[in-house]
Amino acid sequence: MPLKGKVDDVISQWDKNFLYTNLIKGGDEKQHELLIDCIFAANFLNIKDMLDLICAALASMIKGKTPEQIRTLFNIEILHKISNFDTAGILACLQNLGL
Repeated sequence: MPLKGKVDDVISQWDKNFLYTNLIKGGDEKQHELLIDCIFAANFLNIKDMLDLICAALASMIKGKTPEQIRTLFNIEILHKISNFDTAGILACLQNLGL
């Protein structure tokens, strides 16, 4: 089911503290490295509830932001430099990022 509002409105206080204190340092959206690491870990370990919670928090972070604000937030420089978004160019960029 899609997230209609902010994730904060639908999760418990414990989950809020976990997300915004532990995974997003001090609630500062720019301090999200651990959040991203936990997405990869939850996906790898197949922990669906944790993956859903963290992805919802991530979606809530980017909701309402412009593409430029999202690129700045996640320090994305390479993908927006592709002029024609061809498949080969996107694959080359992802390989350069180690994905």
